[in-house]
Amino acid sequence: MGENSPPLGLWIDDAPTTVLGPGYLDELKALGIKTAAIMCSAPGSGWRPTWTADQIARVCGALIARDIEVVLTTWPSPRRAVIDECCGWLEAVVPWGAAALEVDLEGQWKPVEMRGFDGLTEAAAYLVARLRAITSGRDVRLELTTHPWHTESSPRALVAPHVDRILEQAYSIHRRPGGQVVEWDDKRLGPGAHQRFALDDALGVPGVANGRPRLAAGLAAWSQVWPGHEPAEAMDTALGAALDYELAEVRLWSSKWVLGAQSNGYSAAWLRSLQ
Repeated sequence: MGENSPPLGLWIDDAPTTVLGPGYLDELKALGIKTAAIMCSAPGSGWRPTWTADQIARVCGALIARDIEVVLTTWPSPRRAVIDECCGWLEAVVPWGAAALEVDLEGQWKPVEMRGFDGLTEAAAYLVARLRAITSGRDVRLELTTHPWHTESSPRALVAPHVDRILEQAYSIHRRPGGQVVEWDDKRLGPGAHQRFALDDALGVPGVANGRPRLAAGLAAWSQVWPGHEPAEAMDTALGAALDYELAEVRLWSSKWVLGAQSNGYSAAWLRSLQ
């Protein structure tokens, strides 16, 4: 990565005891990670925090001491009670030094999950208002992550136009959830091709083409083994295609593949090669 390249981030989905254990955060620093997005809750229709306030305080202090910025990532659903619980939790922990609050809007952000609103437009406006109330007067940005094929990665997006940064998930992987095998040269899902497809999709969100919200790319750190190709080639190809765009950040999914229980070895080695 060159001097003018966007910073590298990592979504942190390892258990708090692992993240706060010996050596973990030092290794994160050694790999050149500049942003750690802590997955603070579990996906689903309800509010299920996976970190305590005390653990957030500890990890924020430790990351900031290592010059790594902290993003607090949550999975709200379009239910008024869930948004209230999520935002109440965030309001309590944001003073510990988070640089950003990120909402992951994927499968759970859809009309069939809705409770307490007349429609997704009302739910989206309520979520944005609650988040903006938390960040008001603070140097804290709002982020959203989603994927192509989702409404929030389209001209019909309701939340995405009102955040500061969109992390578009552009995961080119050899085997997709459900077992589908993706060929190296697949014109929509293969390395390089999928980044262009996904990031072009995100440019359709109102404001993104003009730089607000800022665009960032989420890249895969797993399933990078294609026949006849080394994992580093797959990851280099994906990164190279992403860097053709003006990005605020490149963030990898996820820590469990790089440092944690499902570490594959090659993702960390690839990150070291970028130093």
